[in-house]
Amino acid sequence: MEYIVFILFMGIMSFIEVLYFKKKNKIFFILVIILYILFFGNRGIIGFDLGHYYPNFHKIPNIFEMISNMRFKYCEYDIGFQIYIGILKVFISDFNTFIFITTMIDGVLMYLVFYSFSLYPVTSLFIFIGLNGMIMQINLLRNIKPIFIFLYSLKYLKNSRIKYFGINILNLLLHHSSIIYLFIYKILKYKKIKRNFLILFFIIGLLINIGSINILTAVVKGIYYILIHVPLTDLVTYKIKYYIEYENFIQMRPLTFNIVEKIGTFILIIRYAKEFVKYKYAKIFFNLYFIYLIIYLYCRGIAIIYDRFEIIFIVSYCFIYPIVLKKVNKMMKLVIIMCLLLYSLRIVSENILPFKELEYRNEYFIKDEKRR
Repeated sequence: MEYIVFILFMGIMSFIEVLYFKKKNKIFFILVIILYILFFGNRGIIGFDLGHYYPNFHKIPNIFEMISNMRFKYCEYDIGFQIYIGILKVFISDFNTFIFITTMIDGVLMYLVFYSFSLYPVTSLFIFIGLNGMIMQINLLRNIKPIFIFLYSLKYLKNSRIKYFGINILNLLLHHSSIIYLFIYKILKYKKIKRNFLILFFIIGLLINIGSINILTAVVKGIYYILIHVPLTDLVTYKIKYYIEYENFIQMRPLTFNIVEKIGTFILIIRYAKEFVKYKYAKIFFNLYFIYLIIYLYCRGIAIIYDRFEIIFIVSYCFIYPIVLKKVNKMMKLVIIMCLLLYSLRIVSENILPFKELEYRNEYFIKDEKRR
């Protein structure tokens, strides 16, 4: 119930921002960020915490012990995230306090990114929470920081290649999936994707998904069967075979009601694509959305790609929708935000509420219980 209330609250804040503020309001956004931190920072030990974050937090010593032992890896997490925990453990030893502080750091990163790049920062935060942010804040603590550090690095995309790559190479220490940010540099800088090409690209991808045609999987299998006859490729072929056989690698994700949202979003973006050129950074986020389409439409048959990267690039919505909202009339603004709200409620109802282990457990309002 708490998650539903918070989504409704964020929807109302988005309505207020879009309908009553003519420009960004820093104080209003800061207040919303503070409420975000208070809500998620006091969520208790739930979800992945129970089997992963909570025990691993206690395995990792503080940074001084790490240096003294000359050992920086104590669990399966990326070394940068373990060092990050080690630094925080100089000051804290309680996991609930860790959750609050790490959520506060997330909030600061969100403020820097959304206030810098979005026309409606509160609405961007609302979209992020509704689409995947709430699930990430509960189950994927390690993923949020690399995403927002990458988004912050976009301010250097045009003028400082060294800073962009430097930030994202360091980002790799927090989560290995950040390697993708190094490879999409050229795509993000691309000046213009032609409208007709984008429409054709979307229609073909849609037909492939409706027909459950698994093109990418066939390509990967083809590469595997070629490489097994090539000397010195044993390691590569072993990894491909491993994913195919043991990681549920070849699995076409079923189409759901989400496809209706994807079509609606695409129509809105195509309708207002010409307006994007008027806003700084808009082309970058349009290109980020194009990468998201590639993953959503053409990589659904490769589970490891779809599951790990779809959640990263859907953040493009957080910047594209505010541009669209800026151009439409008041009634259309209401319709779009209401659709986003209903869609967000549906995601929470399907992906969070049915699971007892994800139940909100604010430590200030419940009695201490023995952890399961």
